[in-house]
Amino acid sequence: MPGIFSKDNKSEASRKFWAGKKLMSSSSTDITIAYAVDDNYWMQLFVSMFSLLRADKSKKYYFYIVCESIDDTFEKNTRHLHQDFDFEISYIHIEGTSVADYPLLGTLTRAVYYRLFVGSLLPDDLHRVLYFDCDTVVCRPIAELFDYDIEDMIVGAIVEAEPSIGERLGVDPYFNSGVMLIDLDRWRTEQIESKALKFLEHEWQRIFCPDQDVLNSVLIGRWKQLPPIFNLHSSYCEKSLVETLPAEPVIIHYCGGK
Repeated sequence: MPGIFSKDNKSEASRKFWAGKKLMSSSSTDITIAYAVDDNYWMQLFVSMFSLLRADKSKKYYFYIVCESIDDTFEKNTRHLHQDFDFEISYIHIEGTSVADYPLLGTLTRAVYYRLFVGSLLPDDLHRVLYFDCDTVVCRPIAELFDYDIEDMIVGAIVEAEPSIGERLGVDPYFNSGVMLIDLDRWRTEQIESKALKFLEHEWQRIFCPDQDVLNSVLIGRWKQLPPIFNLHSSYCEKSLVETLPAEPVIIHYCGGK
């Protein structure tokens, strides 16, 4: 389906951005997921969402999508999914200009920074959320991940297989921010957003992996390591660690351009 999620496909949906859906609440048995997307990743987001829904049809899902504008084709395609799956979508608007001055490298876009604002953008009565990058594919049910006990930590994530990534910052262990289980109450109470923005302001010269470097720096000692089956990505394959995993992956993360 190349080309259908284009920059020209967002006028109609953008006019009804809020649609009265921002303040959704879910029961304790439902699963809440947040994505951040820009014009380059609507098709990947659709694939990720579809894989998640197909992996377990017994749950109801609430999706929060942080974006500058809504792609019409994405919205139309997701409407068709309601015939087979139980879910709701809330589009949360963010101004891209708010992160326009933050450093970027390679093919990364400013949308990588949107996850830093989950505490202030998502409803105050939402206490726990799974954050997924758009380049993830869900292979098995994610209920175990959503219910994972991260104790008194703010974030649950998997450690990067390559320890040198965090050496520049003096951070060890260092986690991958593409899949995170977030305790929103603690995130807000401990002012992670404010700390992240302050780090960006004063330490931007040290940043290589934008949002990931920031979050690792401000969450030292405040995140719990999750099993790598919840975020299997290229660094594990490169280090031939796949065969050491205790089970089939729940989530495959196609990061790093591989």
